[in-house]
Amino acid sequence: ARAARLYRAAAETGHAVAAYCLAACYALGRGVDQDYSEAIEWYRRSAEAGDEDAMFKLGAMYAQAEGVEQDFEQARRWWLQAAEAGQAQAMQALGQLHEHGDGVESDAVEAAHWYYRCLLNEGKGVSSRFAALLPQLQSQGEAGSTLAQFLVGWFLVHAREQYQEAASWLRRAAESGHPQAARLLGYMYYNGRGVDEDEVEAARLYRIGAEGGDAYAQHNLAMCCAQGVGIESDLDQAIEWYRRAVEQDFAHAVAPLAECLARRSRSRADACEAVQRMMHVAHHAPPDEVFTLVGGESEPLWVVKISDGGRTVGMSGITMDQLTMDEAPLEFEPVDPVMLEEQEPTVDQLLQSAIDLKDDGELLDALNLLDRAITIEPLRTELWLERGDLLWALGNAHQD
Repeated sequence: ARAARLYRAAAETGHAVAAYCLAACYALGRGVDQDYSEAIEWYRRSAEAGDEDAMFKLGAMYAQAEGVEQDFEQARRWWLQAAEAGQAQAMQALGQLHEHGDGVESDAVEAAHWYYRCLLNEGKGVSSRFAALLPQLQSQGEAGSTLAQFLVGWFLVHAREQYQEAASWLRRAAESGHPQAARLLGYMYYNGRGVDEDEVEAARLYRIGAEGGDAYAQHNLAMCCAQGVGIESDLDQAIEWYRRAVEQDFAHAVAPLAECLARRSRSRADACEAVQRMMHVAHHAPPDEVFTLVGGESEPLWVVKISDGGRTVGMSGITMDQLTMDEAPLEFEPVDPVMLEEQEPTVDQLLQSAIDLKDDGELLDALNLLDRAITIEPLRTELWLERGDLLWALGNAHQD
């Protein structure tokens, strides 16, 4: 009872989480008499204040006729808001809504699409539902549904490792312009999974995905441009595609964007943006990690080392007053050789640490280390293979 009173006091000031907790008290009869009408009211207040879990619960109460008349349209409206905020249970609920035709026309493709999004957001309990829809998806794919073709291919890759059959489905979707299908098939060509290894075809497919707006494909295409993988090396294009991925909040593109800007060093603006972006990376990393930027391509023109969570910056070859966002050329001084000494872990060390963490069940930490290794050596196939295995392990950890 005391907890409910405290929740109410905070909820009445507009605290979204407190309103959610108070609603749960009324829904479950914890510390107060069970009252679905009160639960609805406080879930609504919490949802309107932006709490995605409250949005899901509110939708569930409409679907289950708890405290209100059953209203699948209201349930769907709140679940859509929750899903767009990343709430996995709402994605699963939308999948079930479309699978069973509750208030909407039954649609296997739309249902599978929501189950797919749920799995991407680490949702649980939907892989078997997805599998049950596979025959209908294949039928819709044969009839020309690009989304169904992609979903079949994606499921065959991630749930069954049937790469050759998946490639056939993904190719149909990719050639129709489906961005995620093109990116996934590009990954398969890059690594030779289910198809012959072909960097040129991988780059072509990454471009389809990138031009279709897929941030991951933009990152991969940028890597190809930066390293000359399957296409001619083009640093300007690499920067452009990394920048597009970063604009979509694709965090793994920030560090390579900074490194490409440093390599180009066409102006003070390049150096300034490179340092600022790497400081952002350092700010979100453990304080003992050191990040190094080397300006120039054929020889080091300047070096910056960033540590202590982005609070400490050491530089040689350029001075701090040159880090301005204008197009004036940089003026270089001799680089201190000590600044070029290796202080970061090697790729092999990062890979081994990632494998050790995976064996210990620390899958997300292992993935972070692998992503650091890939940033250093993006063409090293075993890193990508290990990353794929790790993502598969992560997916299994959250499925039935």
